[in-house]
Amino acid sequence: MKKTPVTVAEFEKCVDAGACTMLNYQTVSDYEYCNYNRGAAWLNHPMNCVNWKGAKEYCEWVGGRLPSEEEWEYAATHNGTKHLDTTYAFGNTLEHCVNAQYALVDDGEDYTYCQGNAAAPMSTKYDCEGTSDVSLHSPAGDSPLGLVDMTGNVWEWTDSEYKIQNSIAKSNVLKGGSWDTSLFLEDKLAVTYREYNLPGYPGSTYGIRCVK
Repeated sequence: MKKTPVTVAEFEKCVDAGACTMLNYQTVSDYEYCNYNRGAAWLNHPMNCVNWKGAKEYCEWVGGRLPSEEEWEYAATHNGTKHLDTTYAFGNTLEHCVNAQYALVDDGEDYTYCQGNAAAPMSTKYDCEGTSDVSLHSPAGDSPLGLVDMTGNVWEWTDSEYKIQNSIAKSNVLKGGSWDTSLFLEDKLAVTYREYNLPGYPGSTYGIRCVK
């Protein structure tokens, strides 16, 4: 499994090669928190605003594929010898802006975000930059196998389907939480949490990690 989420710089090469099509991703011109075409400071940030189809396109272009949900969880919590029963990829304790990029909520109303292009920890109420450089929370936020950003930064598409009762629409599972995920109500940053969405939806919190 890839050590980091796919970065903007890496995704740009797929676009330049004509293998990643514009129908499956959005740029900063579409939404201010999309990283594509956002500038040089964002090239080492995860590619976001990409839908499942675009994620699949990219992984196939590099000779890989999207992981299943089970493969993703294994990679997040395995140390090469055994499974570690931890809440997050790096353990059981979150440190805001230190080991993960996520939103902190006070009283369910005041959002404090991590800034993406400054040395951690750094947080600002209401003022949000979005994702972080994929190196910003390493090694503090690394998984036992040294994978970066398995908790926070961007949700990562998997190839596993999410079955919705009485629905004919196909959705896919996303894992890991994101820069805009808060701990309010339930812990969506936990390794076992299952997010889902339609394969054609290019969310600003959605990214890619491939396996080969």
